[in-house]
Amino acid sequence: MKKMLPFLLGIWLLAAAVSPAAAAESSAALPETGDVVEGFEVMEIRDFPLMGAQAIHLEHQKTGAKMVYIANEDTNRVFMLAFNTRPIDNTGLPHVFEHATINGSDKYPSTTLWFSATYQTYNTFMNAFTTDAMTAYPVASLSEAQLLKLADLYTDDCFHPLLMKDESLFRREAWRYRLEDMEGELTMEGTVYSEMLGALDLERQAMLNANRAAFPGSSLGYEYGGDPDFIPDMTWEALKNYHDTYYHPSNCTAYLYGQFEDYTAFLALLNAEFSRFEKQEFSEDTSAYTPITEPVVESYGFPMEAGSSTDNASEIWYYVVCPGMRDNPEEEEIMDQLCNMLGAAASPLMQNLDKVLPYGSFSVGREMAAPDDAVGFNASNVNPEDAELFVETVNSSLREIAENGFSQDLVDAEMASLFLSTALVGESAQAGINIVESISYLNALTGNPFRYLESVEALEKIDEWNQQGLLAGAITDWLLDKETTALVTTYPEPGKQEEKQEALKAKLAEIKAGMSEEELQAIIDFTNAPADDTDNTEMLASLKAVTVQSLPEEIREYAVTEEDGEDGVRRIDVEANVDGIGQVALTFDASGLPQELLHYFSLYTNLLGDMDTSAHSWEELQVLISRYLYSADIRLAIPKVEKKFIPMMRAAWIAADADLEAGYNLVSELLFDTDFSDTARLSDRISSMKSAMRTSFNSTPYNVSIYRAMGVSDPAARYWAYCNGVEYYAFLEQTEALLASEPETVLAGLQAVQEYFRSHVQGFTAGFCGNPESIAVNR
Repeated sequence: MKKMLPFLLGIWLLAAAVSPAAAAESSAALPETGDVVEGFEVMEIRDFPLMGAQAIHLEHQKTGAKMVYIANEDTNRVFMLAFNTRPIDNTGLPHVFEHATINGSDKYPSTTLWFSATYQTYNTFMNAFTTDAMTAYPVASLSEAQLLKLADLYTDDCFHPLLMKDESLFRREAWRYRLEDMEGELTMEGTVYSEMLGALDLERQAMLNANRAAFPGSSLGYEYGGDPDFIPDMTWEALKNYHDTYYHPSNCTAYLYGQFEDYTAFLALLNAEFSRFEKQEFSEDTSAYTPITEPVVESYGFPMEAGSSTDNASEIWYYVVCPGMRDNPEEEEIMDQLCNMLGAAASPLMQNLDKVLPYGSFSVGREMAAPDDAVGFNASNVNPEDAELFVETVNSSLREIAENGFSQDLVDAEMASLFLSTALVGESAQAGINIVESISYLNALTGNPFRYLESVEALEKIDEWNQQGLLAGAITDWLLDKETTALVTTYPEPGKQEEKQEALKAKLAEIKAGMSEEELQAIIDFTNAPADDTDNTEMLASLKAVTVQSLPEEIREYAVTEEDGEDGVRRIDVEANVDGIGQVALTFDASGLPQELLHYFSLYTNLLGDMDTSAHSWEELQVLISRYLYSADIRLAIPKVEKKFIPMMRAAWIAADADLEAGYNLVSELLFDTDFSDTARLSDRISSMKSAMRTSFNSTPYNVSIYRAMGVSDPAARYWAYCNGVEYYAFLEQTEALLASEPETVLAGLQAVQEYFRSHVQGFTAGFCGNPESIAVNR
């Protein structure tokens, strides 16, 4: 996962967020700075208007453990424990312990209880996750009493896991040998081992390669999830030592979020556990890190199956390391906003890259988890020979922006997008989980529990900083003409995966040959051992605070109106709870399209916004889409009505009231006035689509397989798979070739689809969710 940007949510602090008055009202019974509550001292309190909250930082007096309490009116409450867990090697110790932790504890001695609780208690979220800087255990519930019980389960799992006493949990979660019988083949498996065999793909390995080149000797160069080549080096003793080292209150931050009648009960729970420990000092060991002082250029192969395509299948990373930036938080904030602007689809950087490498996809962000700050530019779905052109384009684009700054229309578009993100942040079903995870990650990196709040506040300064020249200045000061750069290419090597598998098979055969009969029998016994059948009934009952009978009933009613206009358009309007913003969904009946046009239908929707229209170039459209079509989505939709499916083209977006008319007009322009005659641009777009689909097929092949399997009995799934799966990919390949020999055939197909929808404007459905007073616009 690429974890460079500091925001897991793109949000902005504006007056449109909940007012400080609302936050104060929800915090009436909260403590004040200096108060001591259940062994925790209140260190600082800040307003957090974005969430209508007050953010309270507490510290456990005995151990120094931190607590961050986001107090607001959200009844979907969150509790989370987070530990700073940098990887110390490639065996995946943080990841394995994350899995092992939820396999029972001293108080709850069952390896299956956590999973039973996931489905049989009144929670809205239960999980655990590992990053390059921390391991976290979040849980959420609409019941405060239920959350307290699950907090007890999580706390005991983290500090007193069964893993410390039961080696079989290590073998199950990390790695183990598998042998069915004496004549069978010795293999390896394990929850994390098997997971990482699929997770460590070329993209993830490419980022690791870049991290090792840019930050030699740092923990960022280790695969925190575990490299399957190294996971078998892990021992049970090493895993237990890892727990003893890192799972300590002094290395822990607890989080509460939401509306609590008695938040002190959670502090009392933690105080009872934390008080068993003595305070320790924790800090990351960076002694092995050797900063680069001159440009580094590296290239690595990645083993792939024989027959794998190598066209547009490589990853290029270009890091500019910024020594000294870590000492200036304001410079970091400016760089973060610069990266936000550089990464916008309409930015000069992204548009220039799109022109010279049209088959690629690109991203940019500040890498914060390294010993030194750095800005990373990434190109996916490209070729090794593109590396020099990629760097040249990045640097020339940076020089252009350093000289001219960002255009005001681009800044306005980004600011409008951020406004909508802000106003809608509370609409997320898991707003609390998202916010807590964002706060915890930056806290783990910086030791500042309010760093996320400060980053949110910085978002409102983009326009000001651009006008002052600070964004352009950051390019000159930190990114241009630097010696501390790393250019790293990772490319596929077809056939190497089979060689690797054969080598492992031979190694395991040799290991088996060297084992005694007793050792082999022990492996056979473990392989064939029955699953854990611990009776969880009593423990599960003790964890339930809400029964089916006591579940609160909450029925939300919305005002819905329907109207069939004289123009043939059916309108459905729904009143929503967010003032000043609406969501629009237009659906056009596509059932009249013949089969020979279905793939052209998919291509047509995929091209909208990436080709010129009669009024705007594709570059101009990128700015307009960012400005007026937030979260735009134009695609095939297949709703079912009375057991029958109706293929539709769905065009949906979110907009502020003042922008609704502009949004409608822009969508109309995209749908009916897109010009497909630029065959060179069209060919480039198809090449890019192929690259993206191939990456998707390789990373998540089950998605395609599931729809094809469902299609055997479900016509809607069969229709979707035909329009979006392997048949569509084959169509793109054929179309790319056809453009070179018979471009008029391709254009005719696209124009036929466009004309079909143009002729079916009457008879479509216009859906709107928002303030009914805001819909008086010309559709």
